[in-house]
Amino acid sequence: MNFFGALMAIEMTDRITSLQDSINNLADQMANGIGVLQLNAGPCPLGEVTDFIKEENLSEIYASDIAFTSKIIDNLIESLPAIENNEEKTVNELAKINVQRQQETAKLKKEINEASKLLKILSEALDDISKTQIEARPRV
Repeated sequence: MNFFGALMAIEMTDRITSLQDSINNLADQMANGIGVLQLNAGPCPLGEVTDFIKEENLSEIYASDIAFTSKIIDNLIESLPAIENNEEKTVNELAKINVQRQQETAKLKKEINEASKLLKILSEALDDISKTQIEARPRV
């Protein structure tokens, strides 16, 4: 996967996470609205508006919050790419990714071999240094 593909995957993840968060937020708003109704709302005959409802603007705030969150959810859904049910395209993309994986694996193995050779040279040099230091000590 190239840099652009990785960036798109990250952006897609962020959009999906934002969508999940917005849906959870909408569910919280609705649950809180029901909780407020259960806690504060008194009996009200059907078809009548009580003084409490006239005085409070909670229903307007509640409706505004739900509409705003719903608009965010709609925008996030619209920003998601369309689903393509093209099996051949998917197989080709997976084949490309597999080739890239194999190339990167080969590079990694080459680097590991280089590092092993350098480690061996370094170990030999350290052995030589320690032997030289031991031999350079005065004998008592």
